[in-house]
Amino acid sequence: LQEQNWGKVKELDRLTGQEEASARYNNMSPQYWYNPTYDAGWLWDGMTVHSEVTQHLFSKVFLNYNMFQPAVTIPVPVFVGLGKYDYVIPYTLWEPAYESIPDFTIKYFEKSGHTPQLEEPDKFNQALRDWLSALSK
Repeated sequence: LQEQNWGKVKELDRLTGQEEASARYNNMSPQYWYNPTYDAGWLWDGMTVHSEVTQHLFSKVFLNYNMFQPAVTIPVPVFVGLGKYDYVIPYTLWEPAYESIPDFTIKYFEKSGHTPQLEEPDKFNQALRDWLSALSK
């Protein structure tokens, strides 16, 4: 599916601004969403896209970014909800965080990609409420 989407790159090159950002993101849907044909265009509605900033982030900052280097210690409780079908930041990469975050809670969502809060909102919200409730005890 992604190969088919990449075949449309020439069409994407004709777009600018918000249209381009939305189309490029949707082009990569198989990496982000449990449903690889999901149209996430609505996420871009009303969003102002600054192409220079976006280009810098995706071509420089995120290109070689490693979220666990340098290792940091986070002294507060952390909740992370991860989709099993996230191919951008797979759940399997989170193991190093267990060591550097003393109070680390991880919840896996079986029918989600990169955004379990959107793909499984009821389950995500309940997991977050349960975690917050446990903190207040």
